[in-house]
Amino acid sequence: MRHHLKHAIPLSLAVILGIHAVERPATAQDADESAPPLTPAVFPDQPDDSRPAGENDGSERNVLRESMAGAQYAADITLMNGVRPLFPLAEKTTDLNLWAPVPEPINQSNTDALLGDPLEMLLRPIRNTEQWTQDNLGLTWNIYYTLLYQGASRTVTNPATGSDYGRNAGVGRLDLGFNWNIFDEPDIGHGQIGFLMRSGVVIGQPAGYRMQTAIGSQPIGSDSLYWGNQTSLCLLYWQQGFVDDRVAVTIGKIHPNQYIMLSRIANDESRQFLGGPFDGLNTLGGSLGNYAPGMALQVVPMDGLYINAVALAAAGGPNRGFEGIGDGNWWVAGQLGVVPEFDLADGQKLTGNWAVCLAGTNYGIVPTANGFANGDANGIGFGVMIEQQITRDLECMVQYGLSEASLSPTEQALNLVVSCLRPFNRKDDMAGIGLSWVKPSSISSDTPREEVFMEMFYRIQLTDSIQLTPDLQVLFQSRNGDSSPVCVFGLRLRTQF
Repeated sequence: MRHHLKHAIPLSLAVILGIHAVERPATAQDADESAPPLTPAVFPDQPDDSRPAGENDGSERNVLRESMAGAQYAADITLMNGVRPLFPLAEKTTDLNLWAPVPEPINQSNTDALLGDPLEMLLRPIRNTEQWTQDNLGLTWNIYYTLLYQGASRTVTNPATGSDYGRNAGVGRLDLGFNWNIFDEPDIGHGQIGFLMRSGVVIGQPAGYRMQTAIGSQPIGSDSLYWGNQTSLCLLYWQQGFVDDRVAVTIGKIHPNQYIMLSRIANDESRQFLGGPFDGLNTLGGSLGNYAPGMALQVVPMDGLYINAVALAAAGGPNRGFEGIGDGNWWVAGQLGVVPEFDLADGQKLTGNWAVCLAGTNYGIVPTANGFANGDANGIGFGVMIEQQITRDLECMVQYGLSEASLSPTEQALNLVVSCLRPFNRKDDMAGIGLSWVKPSSISSDTPREEVFMEMFYRIQLTDSIQLTPDLQVLFQSRNGDSSPVCVFGLRLRTQF
């Protein structure tokens, strides 16, 4: 088993990591030292019962069938139903044939792809190994790589160089994640391990380049896919269920947005909206999008009602391991939500997620000579979200948040999203449009100019393994620089291994 993984994974990594060779090395002149610290990208990682950390493939095409499932989805709780747990150990294992045909990624069937899959033969060892570990060890895992190109109609001046930022940039991001179903006992509950490792590089620009800074939109964040932490351990946690999994405790290195203000139609920047305004709620502070040591709890006292809570070491980060524990810096949040279901005449259900949350920290925003940073400051804020299926294929989301300036550089935010899950009756395509209004706080700007941001995309299932997503962002009014609109065209290519 270990021998096969040792050879299968490097085979794929050798192919995809070769893309990184086009990265331009950064120089001291290129760095923008005046830019405030970046909020880590929001990245929910395990939204259904069969896919490993990092995968969202089943969430968009399946109508949630019951309130309990909807409540667990609102906390990104996965019970790994249908995956045999590691214990008790199997008396007999299946044979592993690395080169058996596997036309589609594991746990993904009947893909509505435009073209045949030229990568299928190369990916057979990976997919067969994944299927073997899932069937015999309770281990589901996945590798995928996302390439992004963005081009802006104009950029602002880089204060470090005195010239405008570059208008064209790319990023490549590799994600390797797994969920390991350790046991599932009726009188005890389920127990599993979650893991996510991520690596990313900027292509064609200095390593510190961010499109959101280049167009003057910071801190709104137009580029959640960018990853400037090199290779990072993002998730490593134990999740334990109790009382028929109506109580679930997660402890370790976690991601708060998996439990607070999680949207199923705007939660994955590699497949859905790229802009940060739609991927979490900015008013709740940078910790919402962080990967850091902490604990999360979900309680479902009755079907259709849930309570989520998170406590995080606020000074932790994706590239800091388990640092931050015990240093006294914290970020906490709680969410109360209902999962309504509306029955249609044909027997289908229209589901939703209506929630309100409250967050606070003692490691908030303080002004500095170069802008702002996290420091010794208390702050609180709240958010509300209504997400609802309108028809079988159409969903909408409304989010509003308000916070003290010491919690977040965003004082107020209003996000509106409409998503079509099966455009042109293509079940694996997706289209969406989002509009965001943001009011920066007085700490983050001497002259806080309100920002208005729009994004639209169409995701095409190009092959069974590859998705191609043209994307258009329009910053109608930026926080910094010229107040005239800026257009950013993007093109994403996501390959699932």
